[in-house]
Amino acid sequence: TYEENFSEDYDRKYQYKIYKYYFSKLGSSCQAILNMYWLDMPIKEIAEKVGSTEGYVRKKKHECKKRLIELIMKNPDNIGAD
Repeated sequence: TYEENFSEDYDRKYQYKIYKYYFSKLGSSCQAILNMYWLDMPIKEIAEKVGSTEGYVRKKKHECKKRLIELIMKNPDNIGAD
């Protein structure tokens, strides 16, 4: 129905707004690594671009994703109320 579609669309847009807000709170290296990873860039290529090892990139990616989830879970309904 129209109401269900509207509600789902609104929820998706709101979730994206939350994600974007907290993603912007991550450091630039986290943002860069996660962006490249989510664009399906191989870890080896990411490592080359950031001038580091594949092991470092894997660890940093994990830490950055964890931090993003923590930020969202800490304050999911109050964007900007850090």
